[in-house]
Amino acid sequence: MVSRFQSVISEEIRKQLEEKTGNPNPDYVVACIGGGSNAAGTYYHFLNEPDVKIIAVEAAGKGVHSGHSAATTQLGKLGIIHAAKTLLMQTDDGQITEPYPRAWTTRASVHCMHICMNPAVVLSWLLLTRKPWQQRMS
Repeated sequence: MVSRFQSVISEEIRKQLEEKTGNPNPDYVVACIGGGSNAAGTYYHFLNEPDVKIIAVEAAGKGVHSGHSAATTQLGKLGIIHAAKTLLMQTDDGQITEPYPRAWTTRASVHCMHICMNPAVVLSWLLLTRKPWQQRMS
């Protein structure tokens, strides 16, 4: 339901691209996944377009295996939250853990659509750390 509501994002992307370039499809669609609803809406109209490459970006905090990460697609285990089966950052006994950084947009889970996406559809999952941008640019 959330994906459909948020699909206005990809609908608007298509509309503006067609107006500006004559082509409704981009080469790439890049979106950040925290909880994932904006990314779900951004990808929605492009999921069945073979020429559109989808890139998902996820916060990796101080590093995926640092103990200070929000990389749920890498660290999460299957679980249930809000009546949905998804990947969750959790302890061995199933208690949900806090992601890092603890921003209001970062969740201990990802939108269930993201874990169900065919790997052939997603070009890549990018994990971004808190490494200063100056160090990333060198």
